[in-house]
Amino acid sequence: MAPRGQVLERMTTVASGELALEALFATAVAGAEPGVPVVLAGPHPRFGGSMDSPVLTELVWTLARAGRATLRFNWRGVGASLGEHSVPPLPAPALPALDEEGADLAAALAHHAADGHVSLVGYSFGAAPAVAAAATLPEVDRLILIAPLVGLLRFDWEALARSGVPTAIFCGELDGHAGAAAVRDACGLQVPVVEIAGASHSFQRGLHELARQVAAAL
Repeated sequence: MAPRGQVLERMTTVASGELALEALFATAVAGAEPGVPVVLAGPHPRFGGSMDSPVLTELVWTLARAGRATLRFNWRGVGASLGEHSVPPLPAPALPALDEEGADLAAALAHHAADGHVSLVGYSFGAAPAVAAAATLPEVDRLILIAPLVGLLRFDWEALARSGVPTAIFCGELDGHAGAAAVRDACGLQVPVVEIAGASHSFQRGLHELARQVAAAL
């Protein structure tokens, strides 16, 4: 067991069909009141990201102290994850379906669910498959979206609304890809859309505040 107050993160793998996905599992800190575990669906190299994104790293640290065990992973074909990704350069002539990435996320959720429940955070690219997963998979009990790329990827907002999964959205005040106004117009949902002051899409500023508010929303 990790010493009190220390976040312990271990390498692991997630089986997505015949593929092994590289992943990191973090326990909640000793002494924290335990909560539902959280899967973090992160950005993609098409947007300069991976599971090592500073946003995901900060969330792991903050959520561990809030009693949440986390799992973050690399999409197929990213880092040490096997397979090849089919995500086209974006913007694309047609919005990509992301069926393979949806399968990867479903595998991560099944791997990490405790007693049939898991919370889900989707950041940037990861927000699109996160919406699809929350709309269709019964184990998802709560959804957080961070900077969803509403103009570049496909989001089934109607299916998410029908699912009834509690949802909150966080955007950076200076995000030119996923600003709060654009996200509100695109999703049309009666859910909180919180703007983080001074933050861009990468949250080089406002990262601690983002993580604090995500933990509170969960």
